[in-house]
Amino acid sequence: MAVIHSRWAKGQETTHRPQTAGASHVTEFVYDLEFETPLATGDILELGILPAYAKIHSATIFTEGTFTGLTADVGLMSGEVNADTNPDGTPRTSGTELWAAVDLTAMASLSKPDALLIESSEKERSIGVKVSGAVAAGAGKKIHLLLFYRQ
Repeated sequence: MAVIHSRWAKGQETTHRPQTAGASHVTEFVYDLEFETPLATGDILELGILPAYAKIHSATIFTEGTFTGLTADVGLMSGEVNADTNPDGTPRTSGTELWAAVDLTAMASLSKPDALLIESSEKERSIGVKVSGAVAAGAGKKIHLLLFYRQ
């Protein structure tokens, strides 16, 4: 298992930061398998960033291209953004606060309250996607996460 870092996790793209209390913000995180690292079974894709002091109030996941038979668990990751391991050297993990076994061939919005109950934090946190099987590189294959949050 490896942690695969998206452009947002690497700091190459900027996550929109809440600046006004109560105002809603959205960032669309996209992982393009034509140009990015393919995903092996068990890999965790560090796709998005939940900014410091932000609370999730909605999310939608969808794909482009062929993802037949694949599901994903999507949630908060342990450890620091863009790290390969936790501070103590153990492997990073990814939860299921947003989705557990979401079908990657269909568009899905939040259907359970777990993500809405995540407390805000003083530090930014990673949103991880753990797919049920290998995802090969290919033109037009993308994973999208629309993350809506507020301060």
